[in-house]
Amino acid sequence: LEEARLPFLAHQHTLNGYEWDSQEQQQRVGAVLDWLHGNSDPIDKPAVMLWGKPGNGKSTILHILAKHAIFEGKRALFLTHEGLFADIRASWKANSLNLHEMLESVDLLCLDELGGLGGGGRWSDWYRSQTREMIGAIYDRWASKTLAVVATSNLAPKTIIQDLCDNNSAVRSRLGAIFGRPVKMIGHDRRASVDDGCGIMDHSVLSKTVDSVRWLREMKQNAIDQNAYLAEEIGIEKSAAITCVKPSGTV
Repeated sequence: LEEARLPFLAHQHTLNGYEWDSQEQQQRVGAVLDWLHGNSDPIDKPAVMLWGKPGNGKSTILHILAKHAIFEGKRALFLTHEGLFADIRASWKANSLNLHEMLESVDLLCLDELGGLGGGGRWSDWYRSQTREMIGAIYDRWASKTLAVVATSNLAPKTIIQDLCDNNSAVRSRLGAIFGRPVKMIGHDRRASVDDGCGIMDHSVLSKTVDSVRWLREMKQNAIDQNAYLAEEIGIEKSAAITCVKPSGTV
């Protein structure tokens, strides 16, 4: 699971407990599951794009699919759009996207939050250019029948093509070839509301009622990545050390 770069919370998500958004979503994602379990043509690799408002189960189904792939002996890779680009910014190869190498032996790519967390923002020229290159790399692997792809976004497909990808005709053609008709998810917000009771000690992670080592490492890396990104944006050297300070009051 760590090789697939799945977040810690992915272990909680199972197909039995998943609430399907629509019959269309169940059929399209079902085609991916059929392929993973050897119930369809192994040559043709399925692909589906899920889009809609945050919280209606898009990331959850990616976690589930990635785990099914792993348990069937296939290699899955879970990436967020923002996380991938943060890795690039923080690396010494800051001007190149080595997604071709990253996808070399991957059977299933689960790409989350195309367009960024929350679905939009001020995209720099670099971000747009790298997005076009990313889509090109994914298309090359999919077209060669070596990669299945499931992607999600909070953006409408029209916004992805026109705003994020500058209405680039090659990008439009490649996305259409890979995903066909994107599946709109319209269900309710399924995220559990957070009730932390009287404070920190009621929090399952912060109270150490579960193993928090991996969670802390992920947060540490995120702080490092964001520091590198912001330093580049304002044209200064990234910090040699980072300290995260909790404000007064409970978390």
